[in-house]
Amino acid sequence: MSKKKELVGIKIDDLLKKTFAEDDNLNEQKKVASDLNKEIKRLKNELKSCNKKIKAFDFIEKDDKELFKKGLEYDEKGDLPMAAFYYILAIKKNKKNIKALINLAIIYYEFDMEKRAEELFKKILEIDPENEIARENLRILTEEG
Repeated sequence: MSKKKELVGIKIDDLLKKTFAEDDNLNEQKKVASDLNKEIKRLKNELKSCNKKIKAFDFIEKDDKELFKKGLEYDEKGDLPMAAFYYILAIKKNKKNIKALINLAIIYYEFDMEKRAEELFKKILEIDPENEIARENLRILTEEG
């Protein structure tokens, strides 16, 4: 009987050694897998960042109307700094883009930059002396000032 216990004991010891060795190997594999997942996430984030940078330069190829539309999208979402950015780009492409000038002037006004808004409304009236939106907003600004 002691022989049987000894055989069982050996099997249990061998099994425990093998299990711990497998656990160590499994833990090592888990660590490697975790490290790989972290690297994959890092690379994905880097790729997203690169894609954002590439998209940021898409405006180079766009005309003023496309840039104005992009500004309008941001404006409608309430992201006024980005809207202003695209309106400015539209104006740089076409200094007579009245819609972009008006919207940019309104954003300036909303950010308490009344002087810059006033300058833009005057500029609009130089381009289009009959522009009622610019005329009315300029009247409001001069009454406030």
